[in-house]
Amino acid sequence: MGGGNDYRSNDEVQARFFQPDGTLAPDAVKALTKDISVLLVPSARRALQLDRATLGLVKAQRFERGRDVVLGAPPKVRARLEQDGATGIDEPVLPGWVVPAKTASR
Repeated sequence: MGGGNDYRSNDEVQARFFQPDGTLAPDAVKALTKDISVLLVPSARRALQLDRATLGLVKAQRFERGRDVVLGAPPKVRARLEQDGATGIDEPVLPGWVVPAKTASR
């Protein structure tokens, strides 16, 4: 599986990184600038759930939906995308190692 929240169906990542109003949690973003594992590494409980789901997938040999398992609700992936359509991102979040232009000119 990729990492984090590839299909927007990882409730654990949603809870760690987003506040109830949908905005990014500042403390989670700060932690991410120092250690990417806070995004990529699941909790012990979720890792066990993923392992069990993967074992079930392999035993069943049913790969018509791919080899990656998704826990919980079906993926929130759009079937069709509009070329140059809105992304919903109003202001990008820069990585911690990038100095914003207005700060760099001081």
